[in-house]
Amino acid sequence: MSDIVRTPETIAGEINFIKRQTSAACLNAAIEIGKLLVEAKSAVAHGEWGKWLETNVDYSQSTANGLMKLFKSYGEKQQLSAFDENLGDIFGALTPSQALVLTALPEDKRAEYVQTHDVENESVREMKKQIKQLQLNLSQSKDLYEQTLLMERNKIKDRDKLIKDKNKRLDELKGALALETDKVKDSIKQADAANKRAQNAEKQLGELIAKGEPAAADMESVRKEFEGEIAYLKQRLKNAENSTIQKFSVYFEQFQGDFQQLWLLIDQEEDKEIAGKFRAALEKAIDSFRSSL
Repeated sequence: MSDIVRTPETIAGEINFIKRQTSAACLNAAIEIGKLLVEAKSAVAHGEWGKWLETNVDYSQSTANGLMKLFKSYGEKQQLSAFDENLGDIFGALTPSQALVLTALPEDKRAEYVQTHDVENESVREMKKQIKQLQLNLSQSKDLYEQTLLMERNKIKDRDKLIKDKNKRLDELKGALALETDKVKDSIKQADAANKRAQNAEKQLGELIAKGEPAAADMESVRKEFEGEIAYLKQRLKNAENSTIQKFSVYFEQFQGDFQQLWLLIDQEEDKEIAGKFRAALEKAIDSFRSSL
């Protein structure tokens, strides 16, 4: 006679083991039937599927669809019956009805559901309710993710537009400075040429006066005329220089302000990759300015 005492807990463990084995066998059988139904449907003539089911296997089309869905969800890509990667341990306790309800979740969420719920003591109705809530949560999470992604993309677009506008303004400033510089250079050139002519005339006048050939009154009149032209040209040159200095001062101050704003944007950007792109764009613009000087 055996001395081993069989406790109620031991007996319960044996019962649960048999239940689990039975459930796994039942689910595997349903998956295998689904596989055969998929094969049969591909061989039956179009329009004869319902009649074939009723005549040959006594299944309704909804029952057959459920079984084929079990195969496609659990057996087509990975054979549950082989218990690869502990799939049997994960899904083995499910009834075919529970496994079918679970297909409403994405494939990567099914194992998570089984591992976080007491599926052995959970009815199909309870599972449907829980899964419906999970689907809602997943949908809300997806919507939130897409909204966040859209907001970030819009931020990037706005920053790209800001940089583009700033570059445009810098290009306009560069063009304006170049135009003003050309105008000033031309004015200086003209003033220098006129100044040289006046100096030559004044020199000739001095030589004539020294020789005593023309009348002194006439020479004095000519002298005043040339001195007036020299004074006018000098004032014109001075005005041109002052105008350029003033304009350059205004544009340069604006340039400094824009540069500081751009640098502030780079410093405030939390995304290092985006900040790097901003910095590269600014460096490229600076190099372009430097090469033009």
